[in-house]
Amino acid sequence: AVADLVGQVRDEVEAVERPSINYALRLAVLGAPFSGKTTTAQELAREFKLRLLEPEALAAEALEAAAEYKATVAAAAAAAAAAQPGPALESVAEGPEMAEVAEEGEVVEAGEGAEAEATSTAEGAEAAQGGVEGGEAAPAVASHAEAVPEGQSRKAALGLQIQESLTNGEDISDQVMVNLVILAMEEAGTLAPPKTEEPPHAGEAGSVARSVTSMTATHPVEPEPSQGFILDGFPRSVAQAQLMESILTGLDLAEEQSRVDAASRLAPPPAEALPDLSRPLRSALDAVIALDLSDETIALKRALGRRLDPETARVYHLEFDPPPADEPGLVARLKELEDPANDAVQIQRRLTGYGSQAAALESWLKRFDQVHRPLDGEKPLADVLATASECASCILGAANAAGESRSHAEAAAKGQRSAEGAQEFAELARGYAESAARELLAAKRAELAAQALLLDPKTKNPDPAATEVLKAQAAAKCTEQLKACKQAAADAANYAERAAFYTEQANEALQRALQCLAEAETSLAAQKDARSAAADAAAAHKAAAAATARSVVAREAADVAVVQAEKVLEAEAVSPEEVLELAPPAPDPASEAAAAAAAEAAVDAAIAKAVPMPKPISTSLLKEWRIIEAAYMEGLGMELSALSEERDVTYSHFEGMRVAFKSLLARPDESPAIVTQFQRDFNGVEDDTRQMAETKGELLLRAEELREQLWEVCDKKLEVAEAERKRLNSDTYVADHTALVVHCFSGLLQVELDRFASSINLSRSYVQAKYGILSEPKPEDEIIVPNALTGEVPADVKDKVEEKSKTVMQFPPQFAALQPKAPALTTSLKVAVAIAANVKARLDPSVEDPKAKKAAAKPPAKGKDAVEPAVPPVIEEAMAKELLELGAREADILEQRALLLAERAAAAIQEVASTAERTDVQIGLWIKSRFELECSAVAALDGIVKEAAFAGRPLAHDILLQNSQVIVDQTTMHVPAPAELPPTQARETTPPAGLASISQLARLVQRLVAVAPQGYIKLAEASELLCKATADGSLPESWAGTTNVAMLSMLRLYDSILSGYIDWREVVCNLLAASVPEVMQADCCVMAQQAGILAAVDADGDGFLSLEEWDKAELWFQLKQFQPGVSDADLEVEFAEVDPEAIKPKYDRTSAMKKVLWMMFNSGALPEDSPSAIVAKALPDKSPRLDYRAVLLYLSADRDFCRAVQKACSLLAVSPSLQARVSPEQVFRMAHPLGSQGGVSINRTPLDLETVTSVSKAIAATRGGDAKAPTMCAEEMLYYSAGAPLVKSILPLYHWKDGFAATRLL
Repeated sequence: AVADLVGQVRDEVEAVERPSINYALRLAVLGAPFSGKTTTAQELAREFKLRLLEPEALAAEALEAAAEYKATVAAAAAAAAAAQPGPALESVAEGPEMAEVAEEGEVVEAGEGAEAEATSTAEGAEAAQGGVEGGEAAPAVASHAEAVPEGQSRKAALGLQIQESLTNGEDISDQVMVNLVILAMEEAGTLAPPKTEEPPHAGEAGSVARSVTSMTATHPVEPEPSQGFILDGFPRSVAQAQLMESILTGLDLAEEQSRVDAASRLAPPPAEALPDLSRPLRSALDAVIALDLSDETIALKRALGRRLDPETARVYHLEFDPPPADEPGLVARLKELEDPANDAVQIQRRLTGYGSQAAALESWLKRFDQVHRPLDGEKPLADVLATASECASCILGAANAAGESRSHAEAAAKGQRSAEGAQEFAELARGYAESAARELLAAKRAELAAQALLLDPKTKNPDPAATEVLKAQAAAKCTEQLKACKQAAADAANYAERAAFYTEQANEALQRALQCLAEAETSLAAQKDARSAAADAAAAHKAAAAATARSVVAREAADVAVVQAEKVLEAEAVSPEEVLELAPPAPDPASEAAAAAAAEAAVDAAIAKAVPMPKPISTSLLKEWRIIEAAYMEGLGMELSALSEERDVTYSHFEGMRVAFKSLLARPDESPAIVTQFQRDFNGVEDDTRQMAETKGELLLRAEELREQLWEVCDKKLEVAEAERKRLNSDTYVADHTALVVHCFSGLLQVELDRFASSINLSRSYVQAKYGILSEPKPEDEIIVPNALTGEVPADVKDKVEEKSKTVMQFPPQFAALQPKAPALTTSLKVAVAIAANVKARLDPSVEDPKAKKAAAKPPAKGKDAVEPAVPPVIEEAMAKELLELGAREADILEQRALLLAERAAAAIQEVASTAERTDVQIGLWIKSRFELECSAVAALDGIVKEAAFAGRPLAHDILLQNSQVIVDQTTMHVPAPAELPPTQARETTPPAGLASISQLARLVQRLVAVAPQGYIKLAEASELLCKATADGSLPESWAGTTNVAMLSMLRLYDSILSGYIDWREVVCNLLAASVPEVMQADCCVMAQQAGILAAVDADGDGFLSLEEWDKAELWFQLKQFQPGVSDADLEVEFAEVDPEAIKPKYDRTSAMKKVLWMMFNSGALPEDSPSAIVAKALPDKSPRLDYRAVLLYLSADRDFCRAVQKACSLLAVSPSLQARVSPEQVFRMAHPLGSQGGVSINRTPLDLETVTSVSKAIAATRGGDAKAPTMCAEEMLYYSAGAPLVKSILPLYHWKDGFAATRLL
């Protein structure tokens, strides 16, 4: 009912005639500027005979049509003015209308008119370009065929709107542009006629060309029909695409979303009544070919390499479409295109404007099934055209398959009609056969009757002559009827065979339609049409098969009639009661359906006569329902919120009770003071007397007294805890909050009862309004809503609720389970169920109502008092039927909700009681456990004291008895033990001035990891952090006094691309290399060997080391030959046997440096999206990992820039050669050792992998190498001009900077 009201109230959308674009191919080509979309569209239009629709050209044509229309109007006005007398002509010429025409330049000389028209056309094309790219919002209602003045074409009207936009300095609106494109779609049934332009040649050839042109103009060529259209670069925004689909297909997702949002939550409509917003959409276009061009350098090449041949107007491209070399003079006369859009800045602007809308447009197109067809626009043109042609061919094939499928469906329908016709003739033949058999039986009976009449009354013998004549006549008639019967049977068999033949034809058509359905899968529109045709063919085949079956039944019945006729003919005598044993008549599905529907005919007729509900009434009813729904949802929300809040309060209460009881059990007592005083007295005994037996006995006796005294303390605490537990159990919290929970559920029940009563009243009003019966509500129809909070029982349901009543209802067992916990709520639930039962019984006409029965027993009024029934019985029955359906549904909902409330209320009450019970049990366990632990602690203390008493020694350490623990404080002793000398710690030597120690760098790394784990930090923040590190000793004392300006000046050395950020790991590695000079002593061979050593240590070979693997690996600066001042004698001493006690510990600077490197580069110090962090997450133990190649790349920095880049290349190529060659991916890894993901947002990745690849290809082309698999070495990167971007942007990482010296320059 609610859905019906919503449908009636919703504004009726006026039926809009959709444009007819039923073509075989409906394509569009989109893509970035210079992606090749225009060339692709032109080639597809030429190959498949499509009308090419270019928005700019369409706008120019519309402007021309507008100019022609204005010229026609002006000419008509001038002719009308010329027809008047002289003075009138002058007055008209000087009037405002002609002045306006003159101002607009429409009545001008030929040369000026042409120039003005060309200017207007050019401006229109430019505005079309701007309007298309602008992407204005589409209006809510789209109409493509607006009313135009008489004599004005739609194209001219659109041209006038375009001209108005140009006059106002605005872009063409999306509405106008889409209407213009759709108009061109409707006119795309024929190809555009070829333009007959005169070639720019002089002389004889020119005269011939002009003669041919004149002949063509004299004899116009018939336009060639097209197979459809193709859009070039349209639509270019989501707004245009949505507007175009709205006009062509009526798609309006905003309106569908509003319908879904407006649907009732309380009475949701059926799923089929609401649109499926997640469905695949169907477009008016067959395919949108999207050319992807992500490389802007290719776009620039395609744009800037175009050249124009001024003689032929042919445009060539120097690289992709070069001019033929065999045509002399062609290359010399080529000129650059004089197009402002050819400027590099304009190209970049167009690319940026396209990119801002491309993603949204692509997402919109992907919502349509099988429409978005992406192609790689960076591939060669031939490959792109071949792929696009294949796509169009598939769509065209699918459309043809859909057409064939429809023709096969029509063939199947024809077979169905033929089979049904044959079936009808077969049944007629059956009827003829059975009729002939009956006629034969009648003739036989007539013969016997005639013979009885011919008997002589005296002799009782028939007249022989008369008998012979009678037999001859009867035999002839019977033979004739038998022949007719056999002929009818033969006809029935023939028609049955024909029906089978036609059914087989329908089956073959069905199989062909199914085959065409499989061939139409490449196009959604074709697939839908083919599926519909296949369904029609299947239905036709099914009907034909049914007709064939009935034909066979008719043939068999005709055969039975022939057998019966022959039997009658051969019989000597036939009794008057004899009946032919014919086949039973075939069942007629139509008659069976009619018989089944006859019982409901009256009610259906009444429903069909339901008057349309006036819109004010339906609006009022829907508004009333909205109020009911809002009140229900508000009440439901309030009660559920209160119930949830009550649940939280209950949990918080018992949690607070447990916390408070824990505090009670852990409260301090006098036990520590008793033990302290006892220890003082125990230790006060003289040492000389402790060994005496009497003293030991006395001390043991004191220990017994101490134990008893402490146990008394434990007993008192147990009594207090049990008393507190009893007090908590005796309070009324559980009962009070159970009552609150019951109150909340009573409120929920009240909300349900109010909704039920309101819904029943609304249903009654709806049914009455639907049938046009508006009457006052009857008193017996009123539903009395009881107060569920008080548990009152209305009088009309008392007999069904009270247990002592004989007519008490059978309630669900859930009510019986709830009765002892919440009797008032249970009574209210029973009342709700009884009210629902009463309403169903009252609305059901089959249930006798005592009041109605009593009223019907009264005799009807007669004479003047007789009143015609207000409502016809049929209408009343229809209303009662529909009201019963609505009321029964609401009553069932109320019963289900009451049952659910009973279950949930019992569970909520039980939850409160269970929580209280669990808390009490937990407290009891705590009390018992605490008492046992305290007693055990006392026993343990007793053992310690008695052991000391037996041994005759004092209690040397302080003893603390803290509740359940005995603590022997060994730090406090009566006789302090001699202190041990601390072990000698290795200390790091102080480095020279300006150099940081390893420990200082470790503290600095800890700070930087905490501030910027991603590695990049702002210059100002880094300067401030280093200044603070200088102040607190994290940097050498010689750095003290460094100003913020000097620190910033030093840090700018690490920001070669002026991004405002630095990589602090590069700074720290430079400081490490200054403090440990052995780092920069490695050459290419050492770095290649080091990469191999670390790869061998890497057990799983993933390029990442664990801490254990990192500690196991030995780096080059740890080797003795790299450490300064080490000779062969020192190496011999290293392996000599010495006394370990005589060796003083020496600070291992290189090992400490390895720890610092682990702190800097392990995955725990890096962002979660770094490669090493991702690898660590994938491990079962989540242990950190270190990317050893990244560490080695950072440590490749050198004073010699070329040497540093050579080391990095040797490291990545694992080659000791100075000319080690690396791929573009390895060069990109050199630029970003830890990955480039962290620097994208802060412009720390100026060159991406594609740019590095293009630079590599340029270097390979310079040296004559393989451009498909380009590689480069360090010298080529540094000294080839093509490698300049690498040197300037990404390789300064490897140039070592002296930070301390840089700070001293200011």
